[in-house]
Amino acid sequence: HDHYDHLDAPTIRALAPLDVPFYCPLGVGAHLQDWGVPAARITELDWTDEVTIGALRVVALPARHGSGRVNLPNQTLWASFALLGPVHKVYYGADSGPCDALFTEIATAHGPFDLTLLEIGAYGAQWPYIHMGPANAVRTHQLLGGGVLLPIHWGLFNLAFHAWREPVEEVLRLAGPVRIPLLLPTPGTPVDVVPEGLVTRWWETACTHVVTRALAERAPRRLHQIADLVDLGLRGLQGGALVGGIIGHILTDDFAHHFHEALDHAENSASRRVAIFIGRRVEKRT
Repeated sequence: HDHYDHLDAPTIRALAPLDVPFYCPLGVGAHLQDWGVPAARITELDWTDEVTIGALRVVALPARHGSGRVNLPNQTLWASFALLGPVHKVYYGADSGPCDALFTEIATAHGPFDLTLLEIGAYGAQWPYIHMGPANAVRTHQLLGGGVLLPIHWGLFNLAFHAWREPVEEVLRLAGPVRIPLLLPTPGTPVDVVPEGLVTRWWETACTHVVTRALAERAPRRLHQIADLVDLGLRGLQGGALVGGIIGHILTDDFAHHFHEALDHAENSASRRVAIFIGRRVEKRT
């Protein structure tokens, strides 16, 4: 779907020159074309539509979520996907809230699955119907008849009020008693899907890993840079999705020392409120 944390313009522009097909939910193709993907290489899918790539069937399926960029909510479709090979089956849940009836129906039609990829992060009481969280991910995996569970949608953008490690630690706690094997490899490393799963606990030493270190190096160094971005978002995008991305950039500890610079730099009361919110969150982390 086309939410900013899932559809990234620079990434698509980098992939556009490659001679590969793009499969996406209805309406998302317009974004891809804007970013340089030829229309001939784009296939839009409605729920239950499917395409065949060699021996692999890709089926677009419903999800309990939404879509939207800037101030245009739900103008494009969101979806989950079943990847059905001659031997193995994978379910990619994308962004979705819990829905027992939906996932039971998917399991009946296409399961059981050897691997499920289900979101565990960015959950909270504010949006219980559009994000799963660890407990619902475990339950949904069971409904899907899943073998190995690969938790996704955590550990990158800080989009909710839970602690950064909470989703993965909670899913580990919940999966153990019900004997669900988890696949938690270090980001960027190839891994085989084995029945017993794999837990590397990479997040316990995240700053030593290349991927997370690179993200930290790209983060704004001072809070006044964040205030500038907030002002830009509030003026140009009417508050848009920048705020979520800005909060997600809190990856280093030196922000707390420059909290007041953000207040001085913010050009309007709305940006000041965001800066205060960010500052308080950083102070709790340092």
